[in-house]
Amino acid sequence: MQLIKLKGLNTRLKNYKDRKIKERAEDLKAITATYENHVLDLSKVSLQLREELNANSVKIQDSQNIIKFTQNQKSWKPQTKDGGKYQADIRKVVYYCAHKHVPSNNISDVIRYISQMIFKVKLERLPSSYALKSMISEMRTLSTAQAVEAILKSSFVNIAWDATTVKTKHINEVHVNTDIGHYVLDAVSLPGAKAMDYVSHITCALENAVICYCTLNPGYDPYQTLSEVQAKITSTMSDRAAVNHRVVRELEKYVGHELLELNCNIHPLDSLAIAFRKLTKAFELENKVTSNLPGNESVLIKVIKAISKMKYKVSSGEPKQLKAFLLSKGVHTNLLERYVGNRFHVIFSLCGNIYYLLEVLLEYFTNVCENPAAKMVLSSLQLGVVQSELRVGGLFGKSISGPWMKCLYKKALLSNLDSAKILNNAHKTLLQVVERPSLLWQEGFTCFDVEECSDDPVARHLRAVPPTGLELELVTQTAKAFQAVMERQLVQYLQGGELYHLPPERVLLGTNAPVDNMVSESVLGYADFLFRRSNVATDAYNAAKIGYTTNKTSDWVENLTDSSIYSVIKKSKSVLESSKSYSRDVQQQICSRLLDKLQKQPQHVISSVEPLTQKPDQSSAGIIIAQNSKLFPDIIETASCIVGSPNRLLGE
Repeated sequence: MQLIKLKGLNTRLKNYKDRKIKERAEDLKAITATYENHVLDLSKVSLQLREELNANSVKIQDSQNIIKFTQNQKSWKPQTKDGGKYQADIRKVVYYCAHKHVPSNNISDVIRYISQMIFKVKLERLPSSYALKSMISEMRTLSTAQAVEAILKSSFVNIAWDATTVKTKHINEVHVNTDIGHYVLDAVSLPGAKAMDYVSHITCALENAVICYCTLNPGYDPYQTLSEVQAKITSTMSDRAAVNHRVVRELEKYVGHELLELNCNIHPLDSLAIAFRKLTKAFELENKVTSNLPGNESVLIKVIKAISKMKYKVSSGEPKQLKAFLLSKGVHTNLLERYVGNRFHVIFSLCGNIYYLLEVLLEYFTNVCENPAAKMVLSSLQLGVVQSELRVGGLFGKSISGPWMKCLYKKALLSNLDSAKILNNAHKTLLQVVERPSLLWQEGFTCFDVEECSDDPVARHLRAVPPTGLELELVTQTAKAFQAVMERQLVQYLQGGELYHLPPERVLLGTNAPVDNMVSESVLGYADFLFRRSNVATDAYNAAKIGYTTNKTSDWVENLTDSSIYSVIKKSKSVLESSKSYSRDVQQQICSRLLDKLQKQPQHVISSVEPLTQKPDQSSAGIIIAQNSKLFPDIIETASCIVGSPNRLLGE
């Protein structure tokens, strides 16, 4: 019995020992795994520390080198010149500074300060004012060479131009549309707006660009390259002006073959807006609508201008107060766009948005606005005819101008010739509106094949109430006016026109021709900014910045070798000198043409100009203009400039 108990105890003891050993083994295994994880973490930390140590060692070495260099400047000085010319890196920095609107007189100081503050390196020899002007001229040479490179890589090239007046200067820009993109060739002031002025500028821009390209690529022959460039130009893009038609005919003689003459298909919207402005004025006269708001426009346009000033003009409006009021009413402030004349869709968009916000605006001008013009705007907004005009203008914005922009504006994949079918269908639909003006109140109706936004509250509000007889009459008159504009300006693109149905070989000529000429608008807007920004900046300086910025030449230059950049130095200096000579010639031609124009004027006009010779200032010019409305302001302004600074204008 005792033996059995003893065996049981032994078994229990053995089981106990086994259990303890097993538990101990599991504990050891867990501890081992924990230590292994710690070891792995420590290994990672060790690796990171080793990498940081290596990086810090490099930084320490660099710092020691900088300390060594700064302490012993006699043994090491940073070089900014490569032989007798500044290094390519210095030139690229100058290009970048000029591109970012750093004044040319400050560029060297900016480079020196940044180098000293960040890199602790003092640069002694940096470009002088004359050297900087030469380098900025290189920007023009490089950007035009880049444009020629794009032309040579394309099979069909579209050449486009447009002009605008900035102060007394008539600025013309020329660019090309290629397989790669659009590239500016030149943007300078011309002596006038005659056909030969444009032709001379375009041909000179092409020839100078080819010479710049051949300078950058010595293996190319200028004459052969120019012939190749001329052969690749197959179409033109310009505004619908008689002078541009003659320019195209002269360019055909220059390139030696027929060119496909194309036009911007967004600009007709300007003419639609002009037609609507004229129509509303006549409509108000017919209905005996008057207003105390200043201006010679229709009451509708005067109201739109006044509301736009209230939102955007600090001097004559209440921008902060109006925006705060709109936000308090839960209205998005962007509904009141800035009125900038008859620019495409804006007038029709504002008509619809103001009609949508009519109750809010009436409350604002009644109870909140403290501006002296508030009562006049309020009384005009309360007129039934004006409200009908707002509604009709808004409906045409939703059915024609808005879809027109949506369908054609900034459509890179749509060619100019492709837009002919779209515009022809829109014209046909517009004819239906002439016959049935109530179509504008039909939900989702547009003249273009685009889907209207289903949750557009403005469109719903415009169509919420059935039309009145007055509104239907206005729609009919407006649709007829728009029909006349389209038939006049789009005659080549509509059915039966020269461009509506071209054979395939002719369609190829229009390859790369965009639907619109908005590139010119963008370039001229930038040119306007530059020419107004500084009165002393030359045409050459502004042309260099325009081409370099628009063509994105800074990215292209990064792929050029230093020797390629050095190769354009001499040519750029000659281009700079030629630009100075060209500017003098332009001013001399302006003076000659002004004298010819004055000699053809009646005697009373000539006598009006004579006081400028005694008091050549803007105030006397303003008095003369006020006294004699037949004297053109541009003649007075140009005459003032000539009399005020004849040496500068005549180049003496």
